[in-house]
Amino acid sequence: MDAPFSPAASSPADGGELFVDMMSQPSRACCFFVHLARLPLTRRQVVLGRKEQLLDSFPNPLKQVPCLVERDGFVLPESSAILKYLADRHAVADHWYPRELRARARVNAALDWQHFSLRRGAAGVTWFSLIARNMGMKTDPGMARAMLNVLRGALGKLEKTWLTDEAPFMMGSSQPCIADLLVSEVSFLLTTSTRPGSYSNPALSTRRKSSTSRSSRRSTRTLGCLPRWMRCSGRITRGSPGS
Repeated sequence: MDAPFSPAASSPADGGELFVDMMSQPSRACCFFVHLARLPLTRRQVVLGRKEQLLDSFPNPLKQVPCLVERDGFVLPESSAILKYLADRHAVADHWYPRELRARARVNAALDWQHFSLRRGAAGVTWFSLIARNMGMKTDPGMARAMLNVLRGALGKLEKTWLTDEAPFMMGSSQPCIADLLVSEVSFLLTTSTRPGSYSNPALSTRRKSSTSRSSRRSTRTLGCLPRWMRCSGRITRGSPGS
Protein backbone atom coordinates (compact mmCIF):
# COMPACT_ATOMS: atom_id res chain seq x y z
CA MET A 1 0.00 0.00 0.00
CA ASP A 2 1.39 3.37 -1.04
CA ALA A 3 0.65 6.85 0.23
CA PRO A 4 2.25 10.25 -0.32
CA PHE A 5 4.10 11.88 2.54
CA SER A 6 2.01 14.48 4.28
CA PRO A 7 2.86 16.54 7.38
CA ALA A 8 -0.67 15.80 8.57
CA ALA A 9 -0.44 12.03 7.93
CA SER A 10 -2.29 9.76 10.35
CA SER A 11 -0.57 7.31 12.68
CA PRO A 12 1.34 4.40 11.11
CA ALA A 13 -0.52 1.45 9.63
CA ASP A 14 -0.50 -2.09 11.07
CA GLY A 15 3.20 -2.79 10.62
CA GLY A 16 4.34 0.80 10.41
CA GLU A 17 5.42 3.12 7.62
CA LEU A 18 8.40 3.08 5.32
CA PHE A 19 9.42 6.55 4.13
CA VAL A 20 11.16 6.35 0.76
CA ASP A 21 11.98 8.19 -2.43
CA MET A 22 12.10 5.80 -5.38
CA MET A 23 14.98 7.84 -6.81
CA SER A 24 16.99 6.44 -3.88
CA GLN A 25 18.72 3.08 -4.44
CA PRO A 26 18.58 2.05 -0.74
CA SER A 27 14.88 3.01 -0.68
CA ARG A 28 14.16 0.73 -3.62
CA ALA A 29 16.04 -2.16 -1.98
CA CYS A 30 13.86 -1.81 1.13
CA CYS A 31 10.73 -1.67 -1.02
CA PHE A 32 11.81 -4.88 -2.79
CA PHE A 33 12.08 -6.59 0.58
CA VAL A 34 8.70 -5.36 1.80
CA HIS A 35 7.11 -6.62 -1.42
CA LEU A 36 8.89 -9.98 -1.63
CA ALA A 37 8.41 -10.82 2.05
CA ARG A 38 4.80 -9.49 2.11
CA LEU A 39 5.44 -7.22 5.08
CA PRO A 40 2.48 -5.19 6.45
CA LEU A 41 3.98 -1.75 5.87
CA THR A 42 2.62 1.39 4.23
CA ARG A 43 5.03 3.05 1.83
CA ARG A 44 5.21 6.83 2.19
CA GLN A 45 6.65 8.56 -0.85
CA VAL A 46 9.01 11.43 0.02
CA VAL A 47 10.14 13.69 -2.81
CA LEU A 48 13.73 14.64 -2.06
CA GLY A 49 13.77 17.05 -5.00
CA ARG A 50 11.13 19.11 -3.18
CA LYS A 51 13.15 18.89 0.05
CA GLU A 52 10.26 17.19 1.85
CA GLN A 53 12.81 15.40 4.04
CA LEU A 54 13.72 18.77 5.58
CA LEU A 55 10.22 19.45 6.91
CA ASP A 56 9.94 19.55 10.69
CA SER A 57 7.30 16.81 10.50
CA PHE A 58 9.64 14.37 8.73
CA PRO A 59 10.34 11.63 11.31
CA ASN A 60 14.00 10.89 10.57
CA PRO A 61 16.27 13.35 12.43
CA LEU A 62 19.02 12.55 9.89
CA LYS A 63 16.71 13.95 7.16
CA GLN A 64 17.37 10.98 4.87
CA VAL A 65 15.50 8.10 3.28
CA PRO A 66 14.71 5.31 3.79
CA CYS A 67 13.26 5.58 7.26
CA LEU A 68 11.04 3.13 9.15
CA VAL A 69 8.43 4.34 11.65
CA GLU A 70 6.47 1.83 13.73
CA ARG A 71 3.11 2.27 15.46
CA ASP A 72 4.64 2.99 18.87
CA GLY A 73 6.79 5.80 17.45
CA PHE A 74 10.00 3.77 17.04
CA VAL A 75 12.08 5.39 14.27
CA LEU A 76 14.87 3.58 12.44
CA PRO A 77 17.05 5.12 9.68
CA GLU A 78 19.62 3.47 7.36
CA SER A 79 18.71 0.81 4.80
CA SER A 80 20.97 -1.93 6.17
CA ALA A 81 19.63 -1.51 9.69
CA ILE A 82 16.05 -1.44 8.39
CA LEU A 83 16.47 -4.65 6.39
CA LYS A 84 18.05 -6.51 9.32
CA TYR A 85 15.42 -5.26 11.76
CA LEU A 86 12.49 -6.15 9.51
CA ALA A 87 13.89 -9.62 8.88
CA ASP A 88 14.00 -10.30 12.63
CA ARG A 89 10.84 -8.39 13.51
CA HIS A 90 8.62 -10.28 11.06
CA ALA A 91 10.29 -13.71 11.16
CA VAL A 92 10.76 -13.89 7.39
CA ALA A 93 12.19 -16.91 5.57
CA ASP A 94 15.61 -17.77 6.95
CA HIS A 95 17.48 -17.28 3.67
CA TRP A 96 16.93 -13.52 3.87
CA TYR A 97 18.89 -13.10 7.11
CA PRO A 98 20.06 -16.48 8.47
CA ARG A 99 19.80 -17.24 12.16
CA GLU A 100 22.90 -19.45 12.15
CA LEU A 101 25.76 -17.35 13.55
CA ARG A 102 28.33 -17.74 10.78
CA ALA A 103 25.83 -17.55 7.93
CA ARG A 104 24.51 -14.30 9.41
CA ALA A 105 28.04 -12.98 9.85
CA ARG A 106 28.68 -13.52 6.13
CA VAL A 107 25.55 -11.54 5.25
CA ASN A 108 26.67 -8.74 7.58
CA ALA A 109 30.08 -8.75 5.90
CA ALA A 110 28.45 -8.44 2.46
CA LEU A 111 26.31 -5.54 3.69
CA ASP A 112 29.35 -3.70 5.02
CA TRP A 113 31.35 -4.36 1.84
CA GLN A 114 28.68 -3.15 -0.57
CA HIS A 115 28.19 0.12 1.31
CA PHE A 116 31.83 1.21 0.93
CA SER A 117 32.38 -0.19 -2.57
CA LEU A 118 29.43 -0.73 -4.89
CA ARG A 119 27.23 1.83 -3.19
CA ARG A 120 30.04 4.41 -3.09
CA GLY A 121 30.81 3.96 -6.78
CA ALA A 122 27.21 3.85 -8.00
CA ALA A 123 26.11 6.79 -5.87
CA GLY A 124 29.13 8.83 -6.96
CA VAL A 125 28.56 8.19 -10.66
CA THR A 126 24.88 9.08 -10.53
CA TRP A 127 25.37 12.09 -8.27
CA PHE A 128 28.15 13.76 -10.26
CA SER A 129 26.55 12.92 -13.64
CA LEU A 130 22.83 13.34 -13.07
CA ILE A 131 21.42 13.97 -9.62
CA ALA A 132 23.48 17.10 -8.90
CA ARG A 133 22.04 18.70 -12.04
CA ASN A 134 18.50 17.71 -11.04
CA MET A 135 19.10 19.30 -7.62
CA GLY A 136 20.20 22.58 -9.21
CA MET A 137 23.94 22.02 -8.72
CA LYS A 138 26.82 21.55 -11.15
CA THR A 139 27.82 18.16 -12.49
CA ASP A 140 31.46 17.10 -12.35
CA PRO A 141 32.53 14.80 -15.23
CA GLY A 142 35.99 14.30 -13.68
CA MET A 143 34.56 13.02 -10.40
CA ALA A 144 32.01 10.94 -12.30
CA ARG A 145 34.86 9.21 -14.16
CA ALA A 146 36.70 8.62 -10.88
CA MET A 147 33.60 7.07 -9.32
CA LEU A 148 33.06 4.97 -12.43
CA ASN A 149 36.49 3.45 -11.83
CA VAL A 150 35.48 2.72 -8.23
CA LEU A 151 32.31 1.06 -9.51
CA ARG A 152 34.21 -1.01 -12.07
CA GLY A 153 36.59 -2.25 -9.38
CA ALA A 154 33.74 -3.11 -7.04
CA LEU A 155 31.89 -5.02 -9.77
CA GLY A 156 35.07 -6.99 -10.43
CA LYS A 157 35.32 -7.90 -6.73
CA LEU A 158 31.64 -8.83 -6.72
CA GLU A 159 32.18 -11.14 -9.67
CA LYS A 160 35.34 -12.81 -8.38
CA THR A 161 34.73 -12.88 -4.62
CA TRP A 162 31.04 -12.85 -3.78
CA LEU A 163 29.49 -14.74 -6.72
CA THR A 164 30.15 -18.26 -7.95
CA ASP A 165 29.22 -20.39 -10.94
CA GLU A 166 27.53 -22.92 -8.68
CA ALA A 167 24.68 -20.70 -7.42
CA PRO A 168 22.94 -17.50 -8.57
CA PHE A 169 23.25 -15.40 -5.41
CA MET A 170 25.97 -14.02 -3.17
CA MET A 171 28.15 -16.39 -1.13
CA GLY A 172 27.09 -19.36 -3.26
CA SER A 173 23.47 -19.36 -2.11
CA SER A 174 20.54 -20.68 -4.13
CA GLN A 175 18.26 -18.06 -2.54
CA PRO A 176 18.77 -14.31 -2.02
CA CYS A 177 19.64 -12.60 1.25
CA ILE A 178 19.09 -8.96 2.19
CA ALA A 179 22.60 -8.11 0.96
CA ASP A 180 21.59 -9.30 -2.52
CA LEU A 181 18.76 -6.75 -2.48
CA LEU A 182 21.06 -3.81 -1.79
CA VAL A 183 23.69 -4.99 -4.26
CA SER A 184 21.20 -5.75 -7.02
CA GLU A 185 19.98 -2.16 -7.10
CA VAL A 186 23.26 -1.16 -8.76
CA SER A 187 21.81 -2.87 -11.86
CA PHE A 188 19.70 0.17 -12.67
CA LEU A 189 22.90 1.80 -13.92
CA LEU A 190 23.03 -0.86 -16.62
CA THR A 191 20.00 0.68 -18.33
CA THR A 192 21.66 4.09 -18.70
CA SER A 193 24.52 5.51 -20.71
CA THR A 194 27.73 5.08 -18.75
CA ARG A 195 29.60 8.04 -20.18
CA PRO A 196 30.07 10.61 -17.38
CA GLY A 197 28.20 13.81 -18.08
CA SER A 198 25.82 12.25 -20.60
CA TYR A 199 23.34 10.32 -18.49
CA SER A 200 19.74 10.05 -19.52
CA ASN A 201 17.10 9.99 -16.80
CA PRO A 202 16.14 6.31 -16.39
CA ALA A 203 12.65 5.18 -15.47
CA LEU A 204 13.14 4.56 -11.77
CA SER A 205 10.64 1.95 -10.67
CA THR A 206 10.80 -1.39 -8.88
CA ARG A 207 10.63 -3.15 -12.24
CA ARG A 208 13.92 -3.21 -14.06
CA LYS A 209 14.28 -3.49 -17.83
CA SER A 210 15.28 -6.86 -19.23
CA SER A 211 19.01 -7.47 -19.05
CA THR A 212 18.87 -8.54 -22.68
CA SER A 213 17.87 -5.08 -23.92
CA ARG A 214 20.20 -3.23 -26.28
CA SER A 215 20.99 -0.47 -23.77
CA SER A 216 21.68 -3.02 -21.04
CA ARG A 217 24.09 -4.98 -23.24
CA ARG A 218 25.93 -1.77 -24.15
CA SER A 219 26.24 -0.70 -20.51
CA THR A 220 27.32 -4.19 -19.49
CA ARG A 221 30.26 -4.00 -21.91
CA THR A 222 31.20 -0.51 -20.67
CA LEU A 223 31.10 -1.38 -16.96
CA GLY A 224 32.71 -4.76 -17.42
CA CYS A 225 29.85 -6.65 -15.70
CA LEU A 226 29.74 -10.37 -16.39
CA PRO A 227 26.71 -12.59 -17.09
CA ARG A 228 26.88 -14.18 -13.62
CA TRP A 229 26.00 -10.85 -12.02
CA MET A 230 23.25 -10.13 -14.53
CA ARG A 231 21.60 -13.46 -13.72
CA CYS A 232 21.76 -12.71 -9.99
CA SER A 233 20.18 -9.28 -10.37
CA GLY A 234 17.52 -10.50 -12.77
CA ARG A 235 16.35 -13.27 -10.48
CA ILE A 236 15.81 -10.82 -7.63
CA THR A 237 13.95 -8.22 -9.67
CA ARG A 238 11.67 -10.90 -11.10
CA GLY A 239 11.03 -12.45 -7.69
CA SER A 240 7.49 -13.20 -6.54
CA PRO A 241 6.00 -12.10 -3.20
CA GLY A 242 6.29 -14.44 -0.30
CA SER A 243 9.60 -15.99 -1.41
